[in-house]
Amino acid sequence: MAPMEQQPAIACLLLQLDLLVEPRKMSIYREEAIEALIDALRKQDFPNSQSMALDALISVSGRLTASGKPCTEAWLLKVAGFDQRYNSLEKAEKLTIHETELTETLEAEENATSSWEKRVAFVLCNHEKGSIFKALGECLKSNSIEMAKSCLVAATWLIHMLYNLPDTGIRDAARKSLLDQFIYVLQSSKNLEEKILATLALRGFITDPGISPNKSATKSCLQVWDAAKRNSRLIQEVHDVKEAVHELTANGNVVCFSSQGTGVKVYNWTGVPKHINFNRNVKCLAMTGDKLYCGCTGFSIQEVDLLKYTSTTFYSGPRKLLGKQTILSLCIHKGLLFAGGSSVDGTAGKVFSLSSKAVIGSLPTGFDIHCIAVNNEFIFTATKCGIIEVWLKERVARVASIKMGGGGHSKITSLTSDTNGDMFFAGSSEGKIQNLQLSANFHQGPGEEVTDDPSWLQQICALSISTFSRYLKGTSHARLPRKKANKRKNHSYIEITMYHINPSKLTLLVRQQKAYRPTGKKSPAMHHLRLLSSCLVILAALQGIHAVEYVVTNTATGTPGGVRFDREIGIEYTKKIMGIINRFVWELLDERTAADRKPVEVVNLYIVEFNGAEAITWGDNINVSSIYLQGYQGNLTWEFTSLLYHEVTHVFQWNGEGQAPVGLVEGFADYTILKANYYPPAFAKPGQGDRWDQGYDFTARFLEYCEGLRSGFVAELNKKMRHAFNESYFEDLLGKPVDQLWKEYKAKYSNN
Repeated sequence: MAPMEQQPAIACLLLQLDLLVEPRKMSIYREEAIEALIDALRKQDFPNSQSMALDALISVSGRLTASGKPCTEAWLLKVAGFDQRYNSLEKAEKLTIHETELTETLEAEENATSSWEKRVAFVLCNHEKGSIFKALGECLKSNSIEMAKSCLVAATWLIHMLYNLPDTGIRDAARKSLLDQFIYVLQSSKNLEEKILATLALRGFITDPGISPNKSATKSCLQVWDAAKRNSRLIQEVHDVKEAVHELTANGNVVCFSSQGTGVKVYNWTGVPKHINFNRNVKCLAMTGDKLYCGCTGFSIQEVDLLKYTSTTFYSGPRKLLGKQTILSLCIHKGLLFAGGSSVDGTAGKVFSLSSKAVIGSLPTGFDIHCIAVNNEFIFTATKCGIIEVWLKERVARVASIKMGGGGHSKITSLTSDTNGDMFFAGSSEGKIQNLQLSANFHQGPGEEVTDDPSWLQQICALSISTFSRYLKGTSHARLPRKKANKRKNHSYIEITMYHINPSKLTLLVRQQKAYRPTGKKSPAMHHLRLLSSCLVILAALQGIHAVEYVVTNTATGTPGGVRFDREIGIEYTKKIMGIINRFVWELLDERTAADRKPVEVVNLYIVEFNGAEAITWGDNINVSSIYLQGYQGNLTWEFTSLLYHEVTHVFQWNGEGQAPVGLVEGFADYTILKANYYPPAFAKPGQGDRWDQGYDFTARFLEYCEGLRSGFVAELNKKMRHAFNESYFEDLLGKPVDQLWKEYKAKYSNN
């Protein structure tokens, strides 16, 4: 980790390099660099770090003289109509540059500078909901005149740029953090230039159409609401907190919150908050009983005893570049603590037993985990780049990943699951709340109820993920139709992800099943015994049947997207192209015999009305969004076919039984698109990307490069991933570690 005094300069350089390479894509390096600058601004006990961070912010704007000196302040004064200083600098620079050279380059340089500062300002302002404005607001209170002046320049530049950029919902955060400070400078400063800068910033606030003239300054307080009735009622307001409240959790006795500094505050509703300081910035909180758990910087978790007001270290993890490893989300569920944060050595989350403090599982992923939600069966982890990964809670094994809609800049900012576990909800940076209904949208299609006839041993029973997950062992998939039962009301299929079963456990359970003869009465054991009979049927089918059937169902026939599917694509075309793609994938992955292939008997495709993703594949079931089909502009048949090349690959590829990085799994699917020549114009170019397992088109291009080094590489790597995954597979096949291969790949296309 770099020394503290060097971190702002390193972060500034990292940020500029990242924006030069790929400004429109999400980047972990960019996020880490900005967070390092903001952290330096917050270090009130280290004024040198604060000053260096402010200097970095001013210089990164790109407003420099020809000799490389920052002129941001002079340029801002010129924008405000006070141009004497800027003209003086410009005149001094002209003495060293030939007049004709100035004439030729002045306009081009201004255009380039304007484009650059918009790019920089956009990522700075939108990082973590405008957290940089809070840091600048604190810096403006500094007793150092020089530091306060530098902070005023940096803050004025960011506010000026903020109101020249599209409104992304950050303006309110900027106003709350800086409005009072700018007013104070305007009223109290005796320096004319400082007053001009403050006025320029205030002009943006005043002209904001979203501000109400009667809106009062935000108080630093806690409010208690009675939520027992439909209309919430404010029953108590606490005004003596006197500082910003960032993270908050409470029970009937205490409320706990984190603020600007280190540690956590505990308030018992009767006195001043008790500060429990453990020299860590708190990023998230979770409470159970009289224990509070704080996710902190340094990838650590602190346990606070709310009765004794003491803290101990519950978990302490590793650190790396710039020291920015952080626990970003905590969730407590049935005696387990789920923690997610920065990805360190391919792991971004841990599962702990609260009673023993032991790590009982980990979440291996290359993405930072910013949000976690847990229900009885699943763990949902969300990243800032719009991907939600779904894990089985019992085995802590990844079973699916969902790419949420909203475009390349959409970030998932919050995530929760309902108490029944049937739905989960994701909040995005675009101001949208998206919901996905697991048991309906992604596991169901038309069908009928299971019969109670005594011959049910020969029938295929319907299963639910929540029941069957107790018997998981490995991964394969199936769709199970239901048979008609007397004259009962029709129900629907349940599309499930099936798994290989432990044969010894299956044999024992089957003996229990044979001893039972169902009657017309309902039995508590009925569902479980039918579950076992279905296991028998599926297990037998997986051993000898390899012909694949394609079933297509449009469940959204009454919606605009469903109508467009019927009109422009149709079920027959879909079945035909699924067969073509299936054979293409088998050939691409060199799966020429049944022994090489996944034991898939039926691939189901549903057109379903849901928001948030183009398509989601669970096991052998592909769900395509009718809303996406409705809104697509262009050749829908071509786009739909391209989408199927990606989704069908997921059905037939190996993924190391959930151990392979999700980015590599998605890269395989996009590699199929690439080789089939069904990739869109926006597909990544060779050499683009931040990591080899970044996923999708970036990883697809890297796989293409590796295939060029050794013909058949992709197929051989897929075969190695049948039961496990290890990065050493790359070295086994190509003689070099994957990180070295990535560096050589980037170097080859460095001029692109």
